[in-house]
Amino acid sequence: MNYISTTELRKKSSALRDSLKRGENTYLLHRSKVIGVVGPYEESNKIFSLKQLNKLHKAVPPSKVQYTYEEREKIYAKHLKEKYGQSVS
Repeated sequence: MNYISTTELRKKSSALRDSLKRGENTYLLHRSKVIGVVGPYEESNKIFSLKQLNKLHKAVPPSKVQYTYEEREKIYAKHLKEKYGQSVS
């Protein structure tokens, strides 16, 4: 493992960058104590699998009622009227 102190970060940042590109971890030292480990970032393109998507689809099925835009406006207006009362204007 590589070691780098907090005061050397400015001067040896290129060496740190090169070691990260090689895939090595580096210990970060402050006053002779290890305060952290700096490691390379591993990019993963796969965020969600098809199996997880199907499981989510079963847990939260899509709504069976399809409202038009006008119906949604009426429902929302009714909700606001119940919550806040009659419009002032």
